Amino acid sequence: MPVRKHFFELHHSLYKLVSKSVLASSEQDLRTWLSQLELTEPNSPSTKVQKVSCLLGVKAREMWFTEEVKVALHKLLERLREYTAQERCPFPHVMRTGAVFLPMLVVKELLFPTVQGTLIDQVLQEHKVELRPTTLSEEKILIQLHKRACSSRLRRLMSLKHLPNIYADVVNLLYYTCVCKHLESTSPDVQKRVQD
Repeated sequence: MPVRKHFFELHHSLYKLVSKSVLASSEQDLRTWLSQLELTEPNSPSTKVQKVSCLLGVKAREMWFTEEVKVALHKLLERLREYTAQERCPFPHVMRTGAVFLPMLVVKELLFPTVQGTLIDQVLQEHKVELRPTTLSEEKILIQLHKRACSSRLRRLMSLKHLPNIYADVVNLLYYTCVCKHLESTSPDVQKRVQD
């Protein structure tokens, strides 16, 4: 478990840096940043999800990254690449044909519980990440590792090799989520843009 503990220490320190970055910015700067985004509104009332492709990639990160966040993210991505290369994994996972697969539970509940799941799904689509269903024996393994059952959507498996690629983009979504929540908490008349 020291590997897991070390990773989560790095991850939580990055979380704090992102939050600190939002709190250190003026409300006007945050509003300006939000207004510069080209978030596409849902094209029909039945679709409540915004398209977030403008929040993905290096260019989107450069708009808000501080040097501290950049260094912390680099360390985390290096660690994730090491896990992939060594086929070690600090998260609940299963092995399939010699590769490490982790359930979506890891991304949506353990790593980024404050980011809306539908936004994370869009990141996966942008990166063309294939999610696979679990077998019954894999479900049992995951329940033993995670100590509780979870929904079938959270049990879907993603190859560990994709995690470094999507991690950085989900950090962008984390920043976006923190900005929206901060603006909501400081002025009640702001339209609610992120669902809890």
